[in-house]
Amino acid sequence: ILVLYSVKTISRNQVWKNNKTLAIHDANVSVNGAKSNIMAGGILTEDAVKSTNPVEKQKMLQEGIFYLNRAVTIYPEYIDALLLMGNAQWEYSKNAQNSVPYYLEILSINPNHQDTWQNIFIILEQSNDAEYKIQTYQILLRYNSSKPNIYLNLGRIYGRKKNDLINSKRYLEAGIKIAPNNHDLLTNLGTLYGIDKSFVKAIEVLEKAIQLKPEIAKTHIDLGLSY
Repeated sequence: ILVLYSVKTISRNQVWKNNKTLAIHDANVSVNGAKSNIMAGGILTEDAVKSTNPVEKQKMLQEGIFYLNRAVTIYPEYIDALLLMGNAQWEYSKNAQNSVPYYLEILSINPNHQDTWQNIFIILEQSNDAEYKIQTYQILLRYNSSKPNIYLNLGRIYGRKKNDLINSKRYLEAGIKIAPNNHDLLTNLGTLYGIDKSFVKAIEVLEKAIQLKPEIAKTHIDLGLSY
């Protein structure tokens, strides 16, 4: 018995070469284990992000997505797996439409998951698809209508990308009601009021913004233009 278990132990030494080798081996042994698959997918994704070789990076991401997809299939409400899958999909394709659905699934399970909110804001800001961003931010309002960044980003997209000042103003003003001391909301709304020639309103919000952050030169310039 001792000899047999010694052989078993020694044969396993190869698997302990590093964390990635161990995780992949265990995921392939425990095919129906969500935990083992998320470990393999997470480590592969982490190593891929660090890689400076584009071909190697994409290959590791593909492999990582394979294991993470297996974990999500086994346990569809596994938040850690969904979060890592969203991250991996973004790293692989740089397409928000491939990664955001996984984050939205997390929010349907836990609307207060902070890492998910942080990631979804970062990814949407890097996306160039204005229509998709608007659609997603409006969905996010259903999960939490008290986050100022949603109103700020919607206001910016409508103003800068769609040239729709009416909707831009609507969202920025709604954001100010929730966060009256949000500097970014104030400065964006001040700029919009100036474009709309509502100079008295522009002066009011820009002066408040300067009280909050007097070191921002652009706000002083915008205030001067409004005067």
